[in-house]
Amino acid sequence: MLHPNPDRQATLILSRQPAGAFTVNGKSSASLGYRYSGSGVSEGEGVWAEWNWDGRKLTVRNDRFGFLPVYYAQLPSGFGVSTSALELIRAGAATDLDDAAVAVFIRLGYYIGNDTPFKAVGLLPAGSELTWSDGSPSIRTLAPPISETVSTLSREQAVREYGVRFQEVVEAMVPAASERMCVPLSAGRDSRHILYALVRAGRNPSMVVTARSAPPRPSTDAEIASRITTALKLPHMIIEQSEDRFADEMQKDLLTSFCADEHAQMVPVARWLDEQKFAASWDGIAGDIFSCGVYNDTRMLDQFRKRELAELSDWLLADDGYLTTSLTPTYRERWNRDLAVTRLSRELDQYADLPNPAAPFFFYNRVRRELALCPYGMLNQQTQILAPYLSHAIFDLLINLPFDYFRGRLFHSEAIDQFYPELPQVEYVSTSTGFVPEKRSKIWRFAKSMSLMAIQGNASQSCIRRGFLLPRLAKAMVNREFGTEVPALFSRILVMMHLEESLALSSGI
Repeated sequence: MLHPNPDRQATLILSRQPAGAFTVNGKSSASLGYRYSGSGVSEGEGVWAEWNWDGRKLTVRNDRFGFLPVYYAQLPSGFGVSTSALELIRAGAATDLDDAAVAVFIRLGYYIGNDTPFKAVGLLPAGSELTWSDGSPSIRTLAPPISETVSTLSREQAVREYGVRFQEVVEAMVPAASERMCVPLSAGRDSRHILYALVRAGRNPSMVVTARSAPPRPSTDAEIASRITTALKLPHMIIEQSEDRFADEMQKDLLTSFCADEHAQMVPVARWLDEQKFAASWDGIAGDIFSCGVYNDTRMLDQFRKRELAELSDWLLADDGYLTTSLTPTYRERWNRDLAVTRLSRELDQYADLPNPAAPFFFYNRVRRELALCPYGMLNQQTQILAPYLSHAIFDLLINLPFDYFRGRLFHSEAIDQFYPELPQVEYVSTSTGFVPEKRSKIWRFAKSMSLMAIQGNASQSCIRRGFLLPRLAKAMVNREFGTEVPALFSRILVMMHLEESLALSSGI
């Protein structure tokens, strides 16, 4: 049974007064996300976070996986906790950047561990309890450790058990029959598995929704989703990309606390969800991490086993590419590659002894720290977002399966096709090939807006070299192919420029 919590976003700022008492701004008690219960459902299931200030002590908790971000910070005269890191900055948290964290972000596109752009702002660790009562916060871990035992299930048994458990999880999470819900559907496996489980349960969604892919990616998602919904006779809405990608990037940065270089293409879907006022929408986050093996790589496994973590970090960070010329000399040195390698190596070390270390590393880092910011930073402004792949039963089944079970990336496909033989057997497309050029008017609009942001900033204090950026934005205006690639190519540059502007960092980051 689904138990939705009342809050979507919340902030609490505690400020000590001269007499010693604390004033409260915001919500002294907040309950975010959702829980669910049922036969065989473990305690604490769901995606949730909560806090309570009783006048003397603040207690903050979250669920086992911590995908709903809650940030905290020591303030000049107190303490703050919020679903937005920017609210804590506005409340007075120091704006000094965490150089090691930023060095990783500009190379990976996301923050790792519990880092944020700011030294003074932390992310509540997964499965934790934070307490504060006028001093430094104390954090203890409540989540169980990741098992180091390899499963004894055969591959065939594991595929079958996955299908059974997933169906049970979805049925336990289904909202009340009177509640309107929608299901996003792509050409991949994760969203289709959710839809088929709902259809099997006799609970068809009020609407199936697909975002039109942003160029240069072909619109394969919309095409495949239309075939499936037509076969099932379900209503289907295709959300077009907006005319102003730059504005979407700005909105995305604010909703994700400047912690992600992706998701601008989902801003139109977020707006649509806010307008439609569905009680719930489903999300396939984390489905491909374990059941499809998308991050499994024999080289990674070998380097984990040998504890060649610096070498693995160097490989994951890939070539610096344009970073060496886009950053000013000061910031090129400040956010240097060695700093990023050291920070990433420390994070990798936490997973090196697990049976399949790559999967949990990416689960708790790329998926939790970047991908989760779409459903739990952008799409959940007005709508409850349900994530069945974050079930404890699913995680505990898949985390211990041998690496070899996922070779060929067929595990998830087999689970769906075998469990739902009566439903449409349409091919899966995880990655689209081909190149769709962007409209020239949209390229011009984006390049012009980004150029103006660069020109209006303080060039002597900025981390980005105008001499690098402006000629390339001019090229984007006349070269359609290059212009189509620019939003993705310069996504991390744009995040840093927007961060400078938003925090008035032109006097020195």
